[in-house]
Amino acid sequence: KDLPIQRICPSHGPIYRSHVSRIVSLYDRLSRQETVPGAVLAYGSMYGHTAQMAEACAQGLREKGILSVKIYDVCGSDLSEVIADVWRYRGLGLFACCYNMGLFPGMMPLLEKLRNCKVSDRILALGGNYSWSKGLELKPLIEFAQEGKLVMASDPIEIQSAATPEQLEACREAGRRMAEMMAQAPQA
Repeated sequence: KDLPIQRICPSHGPIYRSHVSRIVSLYDRLSRQETVPGAVLAYGSMYGHTAQMAEACAQGLREKGILSVKIYDVCGSDLSEVIADVWRYRGLGLFACCYNMGLFPGMMPLLEKLRNCKVSDRILALGGNYSWSKGLELKPLIEFAQEGKLVMASDPIEIQSAATPEQLEACREAGRRMAEMMAQAPQA
């Protein structure tokens, strides 16, 4: 921190000659995975039911005062924007439906990138939706949660096709619990 750095010359990418202290500060924060209160809720949905789970979780977060909630449809969102917000916010929700006896294909690149980035110290909510292959959509999400330094806000929520009012309430409760855990835990 005490070195008089005048420019940053990485082995790849642009050379930075201005705003050097700001860039060093940003890198320092990112390397320690510091976050701010807020959440990224990413979902992959074929018929809208999994999207409803993410929306219900967002409602729970907002009810408890977490207003910075970004909801991303993994099929229509730029992965770099999703990852940038994952680095920024403490909460992370992953909601996916089952597709052909496995995880919805649109969720796979995000999950791979999160693993590659070694995202940790996040409060996590997981949700899955299946028609006839119970648990197969959640298995990769649960494995991801177990690999990293992630804290589950609730047990994974799983629905069959369309969510019941009770299941949507469970998603809202997961959001509330995420918000409570953000308020209690020191920032990463």
